[in-house]
Amino acid sequence: MSNFSSLESQLFGCVELNDTVDVIMMSQAPSTVEDLFFQDRVPSTFVRYLLFIYFPIGLLLFLIRLCIGVHVFLIACLLRKTTALRRIVLRIMCSILGIVVVERGKRDERAHVLCANHVSAIDHLAVDLCNPCILPSVWDIPNIIRWCFGYMDLGASRGRQELIRESRKHIKQSNSLPLLTFPEGEITSGERALLKFNPWPCEVSDLIQPVSIHIYRPVFNVNPSAFGSSWWADCFWFMALPFSIITVTFLNVVEKEEQEPYNEYCDRVSQKIAESLGISVSNFTNQVFKLLLLVYARFLGSSFLSKSC
Repeated sequence: MSNFSSLESQLFGCVELNDTVDVIMMSQAPSTVEDLFFQDRVPSTFVRYLLFIYFPIGLLLFLIRLCIGVHVFLIACLLRKTTALRRIVLRIMCSILGIVVVERGKRDERAHVLCANHVSAIDHLAVDLCNPCILPSVWDIPNIIRWCFGYMDLGASRGRQELIRESRKHIKQSNSLPLLTFPEGEITSGERALLKFNPWPCEVSDLIQPVSIHIYRPVFNVNPSAFGSSWWADCFWFMALPFSIITVTFLNVVEKEEQEPYNEYCDRVSQKIAESLGISVSNFTNQVFKLLLLVYARFLGSSFLSKSC
């Protein structure tokens, strides 16, 4: 697979970018594009050989856990979302599914908006097992599925301003669940740098609690995501591997200063998460990330898709 340096040169030679994207790409960033995500699902040849031997066991484990997953869904439907019993039961059953969640830090009830980095397709589930929360939905899905998985229609499909307005209304309601947001807008590796945060959550509340998420797989060094991978492929590996440890850390609340611009407020929140993970914050936005994804898929075609599974 060609490295991203050559890809970027091809990108700028073949694609005409607008002025805003040019500024972002050419500005001094604390990391390169290739630092932001895993290029391969399995980076080591040795691990590939181990997975080849393990595959029959992993496939059987996946099928068994798939059946258990149906029961987990039913329990999520039957038990009230805010009860401690639901969290305890789902946490135990998710451990059986190979998803072990470790909670660190203390949840600050004053903050009604949570901002987290995005490293996998099940980040929301991990945070929800620690503290019930809701996530803005951009899909038109049945209400029962939306409730069970913690999604809520806050007008995201109708534009940014509508999303901010509905989110403000939600957090002002008494006994409302906190709003979980992923301001990066895309799944990254979380190993070297964060994508530049979208400041919309900071326009919703002047009090935000940052949350850092880290995933560790002690048995097989299989990355939780790969550049361009689908959500179902990520979930397959979670259920096929022995187990994955997801550490969710609640950090100290960040409060907006008087007359502080939203962008600067957002930068302080992202920096807090980056410091917790021991990484930096890049100048790349998710728009640039999506553009690179499209160009990368065009240049590599089927080989790109096979490496992302």
